[in-house]
Amino acid sequence: MLVPLTREKFEQLVPLIATGSQYKYYWGKFSNFLQRLLISVVIAGIVLLVKVIFRLATGPILFFLGLIGAFYWLWGPVLWASLRNIKCRRYKYGGFFRGRVLDWWITEELLGKQETVNNKGDLVIVENREKRLNLEVGDETGFTALFQAPLKVSHKW
Repeated sequence: MLVPLTREKFEQLVPLIATGSQYKYYWGKFSNFLQRLLISVVIAGIVLLVKVIFRLATGPILFFLGLIGAFYWLWGPVLWASLRNIKCRRYKYGGFFRGRVLDWWITEELLGKQETVNNKGDLVIVENREKRLNLEVGDETGFTALFQAPLKVSHKW
């Protein structure tokens, strides 16, 4: 069953600015933190080099840009989570699907085929396949839908 949401309730559920749990999700692993830290150092270094080399008289502007760039490691997850929220909020209507998984199965999907010739002159066909998870969901009204997604290790029980 599809449960419609009012615009006010939808805006409560999907806020404009990221929530704490979204921030935690977008914070990521240690490697993500190191990547953001490196970006912050590079931005701060570029601003410092521009200030030293060009000796511009725009001190407060460069200081502000350098400060924002130097703290990218801290506010980056808020930016990415908020952009995702904005992407969801652009739709006029929203709702929840209330149903259950009726059936699931795994298939292999052919992504591409490559034909090459080996050293002996024989034709070798290499097929690029991907395992996919198929879900059939439905509700008490009889509505059913089929969803497919690439099978990942995180889908294991």
